[in-house]
Amino acid sequence: MYIHGLKLWLEKPILGWGPGSTPELIKITFPKDFPKFNDLHSVPIEILVRFGIIGSIIYWMMFFGVIWIGYSGYRKGFVPKDILIFSLGCALIYLIFGLFNFRLLNDDWRYYWFVVAALLTSWEMFPDPQREAILRSPSQ
Repeated sequence: MYIHGLKLWLEKPILGWGPGSTPELIKITFPKDFPKFNDLHSVPIEILVRFGIIGSIIYWMMFFGVIWIGYSGYRKGFVPKDILIFSLGCALIYLIFGLFNFRLLNDDWRYYWFVVAALLTSWEMFPDPQREAILRSPSQ
């Protein structure tokens, strides 16, 4: 599947085949005796096939942007260390899991990402004014 997906991507490498194109591409281009799948079972390959290199860059910039917001919030003292470690662990699990399955369009992935992204970004976006005042005051 992965090799076939990469071949499909190489046919339209810049912008890809378009959103929702993978199920139809699988029906048309895979051998008739191949099991019926709706996706290529890999987030990086699926994103490349659907959106090309440009869409892939945008997707990964958004994903790692959320990670960066959480990390910068930690460095500023807004995100607690345990929340950062938990969220980074969840992101790492996603990166590993995403190599072998494509869940982006399913509800379970959406809720999983909402929790992880909210944990990482909400501390930075809505810092506690009291905690911020304590962090900025001279130590006693």
